[in-house]
Amino acid sequence: MKQAIILLFFSLFIVSGCTSSTKPAEETKKAAAETSAKTEKTQEQTTELPVLELLQEGLSTGEIMEVGMDPQSAYKVMEITNKMQANLQDKREWFLEYAAQIKEGQGMPYHPNFGITEEEYEIILNSDDYMRLMKKGETSVLITNEENELTLAADQSEVIKNLTFNLKSNTVQTEYGELAYKGKVEASDNQKVTGKWSGESWELSEGDINNIEDIKTIDENTHMKLVKLHVGKLEETGYTLVYLEYREIKDGENIGAVEFLIIK
Repeated sequence: MKQAIILLFFSLFIVSGCTSSTKPAEETKKAAAETSAKTEKTQEQTTELPVLELLQEGLSTGEIMEVGMDPQSAYKVMEITNKMQANLQDKREWFLEYAAQIKEGQGMPYHPNFGITEEEYEIILNSDDYMRLMKKGETSVLITNEENELTLAADQSEVIKNLTFNLKSNTVQTEYGELAYKGKVEASDNQKVTGKWSGESWELSEGDINNIEDIKTIDENTHMKLVKLHVGKLEETGYTLVYLEYREIKDGENIGAVEFLIIK
């Protein structure tokens, strides 16, 4: 699925009341005991959620970050990318056929039809080597925990803004929809832009693309939406990292937003 999503976005970028009860006292007592046990179990489950350790109640300061490059590297990567995109403008059908042949989990191999050299393509593939997080601004971050809902509010944020974690269902309500729990994220050497971190992830995925074969059917009616949220702890500083990524293809347009928030 991940590969299909990547190829899809790249392709479109190229193309542009009350009830009474009469239960006996003993039965009522039993029901009350069961309810109490369930409540205790729920409280135990919610207190064990890692997100409660990552996002602790209170008012703090957060740094709003964005991904950037030094000017020289940025110019080099953009120049190659524009060259490739311009060359593929009149090769849309070929590109979709080529992309559809790639097996799930594999990267897109180089092809001369890209209109760039193999060395230039490697620069695009490894462009994250030149990227780093750059401070865009600051925001106050207010985290509250009431009735099994953990809420994060960042008043100066343009993307993350307000997050509401349902501690019972382990879902997150964002500006872009409700995200289901996806799993844990382990620290990795591949986390070059942010530096190593580990934490939790949530995701919302919907639309017409379910596998790579579906890429062949892309047209102006294609719809796809992908929202990812990550919350973790940076190894180097111990600060909390909140990362939200939104991508959507709708009415022939490719729209999206990305934001990083570091809470100290």
